[in-house]
Amino acid sequence: MGLWIDNLKVDHEKIKKYVNDSIREFPNLSKSAWWISVVEINEDFRNYDSLLNILPEKAEEYSKRKAKDLFDFAVENEDHLRAIIS
Repeated sequence: MGLWIDNLKVDHEKIKKYVNDSIREFPNLSKSAWWISVVEINEDFRNYDSLLNILPEKAEEYSKRKAKDLFDFAVENEDHLRAIIS
């Protein structure tokens, strides 16, 4: 799960400089030019236990949990994102 830049006009040099200047503070830094920050969700859908999470009777709870995780992750990275996109 991560924060992805989907904009052809993005200033990759600005992002690279910011990341280099802030690397100690930047949680879950990605090495990709498009993915700014990533975090492992610890789900392997080749695994039976992970597949159980997406069964119809569990899917709603699972999706709410993952949406909250993504929101929390974005909030955790908010200052970095503001610096990059401003």
